[in-house]
Amino acid sequence: MSTKALSQVSLKDGISPLLFQQFPNQSLPPELVFEVISHSKKEDLFHASLVCRDLVSLIDDSYLWKQLFARDFPERLPTASVADLPNPWKELYRAPIVTRANIKKKEAQVTPLAGHAERVASMSCSGSLVLTGDETGMIIVRAKNVTGNFEDLQTIQPCKEGVFQTSPEQDYLVFQHENSLKVYRRAESGKFEEIQKSLNVDGTEIIQYKIGTSFLSVSTRQNSMIYRKGTDGLFQECKRLDGYHLALVSGDYLFAASGDQTVQMWKKDARGEFQEHQSYLNANPSSALPSWIFFENGHLILASIDGKIRIFKQEKNGLFSGPTNHDVAGENFMNLMSSFEAEGDYLFAGMHTGALVILKKMDSGAFQPQPDLEKAHDYQISALSINENYLVTGSIDGTVKIWEQEKTGTYSLLQTFADPELDEAVTNVSMKGSKLFISYLSGAVKIWDFLSKKK
Repeated sequence: MSTKALSQVSLKDGISPLLFQQFPNQSLPPELVFEVISHSKKEDLFHASLVCRDLVSLIDDSYLWKQLFARDFPERLPTASVADLPNPWKELYRAPIVTRANIKKKEAQVTPLAGHAERVASMSCSGSLVLTGDETGMIIVRAKNVTGNFEDLQTIQPCKEGVFQTSPEQDYLVFQHENSLKVYRRAESGKFEEIQKSLNVDGTEIIQYKIGTSFLSVSTRQNSMIYRKGTDGLFQECKRLDGYHLALVSGDYLFAASGDQTVQMWKKDARGEFQEHQSYLNANPSSALPSWIFFENGHLILASIDGKIRIFKQEKNGLFSGPTNHDVAGENFMNLMSSFEAEGDYLFAGMHTGALVILKKMDSGAFQPQPDLEKAHDYQISALSINENYLVTGSIDGTVKIWEQEKTGTYSLLQTFADPELDEAVTNVSMKGSKLFISYLSGAVKIWDFLSKKK
């Protein structure tokens, strides 16, 4: 029987019974079974995995769920982030439908976590770990327990101004203490243990740092240093960039910007060392030094608080052209950029006036502004977070809004939330799967779970 014919011989709402009769005896090759079940509904697959042990491994295959995701959500493939999920495409497939429906119904179970004494300055969330840091210099680490709730696991201090960063896998924690960085690594117990306590031989004030999977960049008032993670898990300096105040390592590239608006690019050679690649001097510089730097989909993006965005495009020959300049602040000199994110083909800017500016990369490669969202919030947008095709914005007016990417590529407002028990500024937002994590000016931290109804 042909694959097409076999896939058509099915129950009204289920997988073909021939699979259950023949697959256990291996009379059908696995690749043929795989082809058949790839035409099935997700509900049928979940039910089949419960009643047929032989199908479990195939139904739990991540490649299958990637195929189903591409089949049912083709418009969402460019924005899907799968890095921190155990079976990424299966989880991505299951979460969007339920989450979207519950967000629209505004149904959520709100769970407060143990709060801080002062404003929460930084937050890092995943499916199993939540870290928050406050202005007193305390970091609270919370882990999910067997009941699915988050409980306090550890406190760490002193952390300068409550600002920290975790690696993409959340196995490293980095924060500033005086004029050096402390590096912690997560142990088998789940707690973070200090492994390096004075990472900055420059000795001057640190203004930027960013940790990735293999590299840590540190920028001071004078220089930038790049540290590479060794086989022992410790970070060792591998390159010093004199005169550069902002640096980023992404893939095979190293980017840095200096006070005179020079943008320098390095590329790894065969030995893994960074060699000079290109240098630019922007002809139309911003009046402010860049505060944000991203490398997304072949574009280097630099943004400053005065609303100036510079974009360099990587061409087919590996070299970069540009920059092209965007001014999202307009003529209002008081309209500063308070938050900024870049993800896939989109740039998101939260403004001091409460406006939300979204730029999308077009087929031509140029970035174009999306429909005007001047009234996104009544006051300053203090936080941005991207989760698949959702954008979350938080404001000092106390509201949190979730925006959904439509099939046309534009973003529209899906829902607005305001905590009935709190009337204060939002400092951080982060959406992971069905959960929305929010921190506030008073130090409060809450989880909104859209898969659980209000109690």
